Amino acid sequence: MHWLCKPGPALRTHHLHLVPFNSQLWRDRISFRDRLRVDGDIAAEYLKLKRRLAADYPNDREAYTREKTPFIENVLRGDG
Repeated sequence: MHWLCKPGPALRTHHLHLVPFNSQLWRDRISFRDRLRVDGDIAAEYLKLKRRLAADYPNDREAYTREKTPFIENVLRGDG
């Protein structure tokens, strides 16, 4: 996977991930997206989590991402 942000790492207005088509990562991302689209409860819970993590980690994107990973993994396993 590759990613880039614009205009740069210090100030991010755009954040783009490039993932190989049909890779496991691609399939997981699409699967998670689809679950959010069809299950309003999961989408609402994810939104609440993201807002809390954004408040908890306003300047630490890595921690923000790390802390939401268990939720995503649970949804992908069907536990969410």
